[in-house]
Amino acid sequence: MLQDIILEYISRNREKILSTVSSVAEDDAELPEVDWRFLPEASWPGPVAGVDGSVNFIEYKGCLFTVADAEAVKAENGAERLAAAGFADFMLPYWLPRERARTYMSILELRSALHVLENVKNSLVLMDGSLLNAFPKSLRRYYSPSLAPEFSDKIEVDTCLPYCDSAARLLVKGLASEDKPSEETRREAATLEILELTYLLYKILHDFGGRIVWVAKNSTDNSLFKKPVSDIAVLERTTVGRGYVDAGEAYLEPPRGTPYSRFLEKVPVHVYYARLRGGGPVLRFEIPFTGEKAAARIIGGLRPVSAAGYPYVLRLAHRDVIVRKKDIETIAGILGLKIVLAARWYL
Repeated sequence: MLQDIILEYISRNREKILSTVSSVAEDDAELPEVDWRFLPEASWPGPVAGVDGSVNFIEYKGCLFTVADAEAVKAENGAERLAAAGFADFMLPYWLPRERARTYMSILELRSALHVLENVKNSLVLMDGSLLNAFPKSLRRYYSPSLAPEFSDKIEVDTCLPYCDSAARLLVKGLASEDKPSEETRREAATLEILELTYLLYKILHDFGGRIVWVAKNSTDNSLFKKPVSDIAVLERTTVGRGYVDAGEAYLEPPRGTPYSRFLEKVPVHVYYARLRGGGPVLRFEIPFTGEKAAARIIGGLRPVSAAGYPYVLRLAHRDVIVRKKDIETIAGILGLKIVLAARWYL
């Protein structure tokens, strides 16, 4: 790092930087009173599972080697893995590789969640992240509604494959080996990848909409208080103790033309901010179909399965799935990929 340049910048702009902190603190005084409501003591009548995923890359010239995985875990009578999914391979075609790899990670997370919902009676599944941000914007530019009817049949059949991989990824890998113009391959790849993501969301929300919750430790959304900082940051500073606030509802914006779009665009996603324990963090909860009374019982029921105010099963899943740099380098070494010249060898 160019420390001398950074330090010079700080010395020249110190007052301006610190004034930002002061302005945020002054802004707190103008906040409306928060309707911080009582969070009931409750329990979910079944196991609670947490789902998280991870992805990492090694970039070579003209290709990206990717390792992605996901896990569903419960902590009832000791930690137990309920489902797991993953792959290690090159992203084909080599186009938007990082964005598409993250999309595949999301697909693996949803496949793991679906496996639990279908096979573990009365389970409640907690997903790390945001349902409202489920659809990748970069891929939507290449999504082709005209291909959706033909490809959706393949996705629905191939999703029954063992959940250690993605149906779309296997189909796209076959497409990339064919002699097609790059633009055509890209449109087909984007359509398949978005379709699998959309189909899994449809399947989960249509069949198990009352048994799945998205949980986020942080959020940039400021629609509740309309302040320069996020709503979750405001609530961290203006609320004390266990409780929650209803932040209203929003709707999904699925890609047009899929067999599942009409259903998904009508799914109400209720948003709540809550603190599970005194002294713990404020978390954002997105719960489809579930009104305030039922949502308060679901959120309140997470306290027994939480540590330091955060669901323990999500912490367990995150710990298990994280793909570190040394992990992917080990896998690449086993495959003999060190003989391929890395893209950044000269840095």
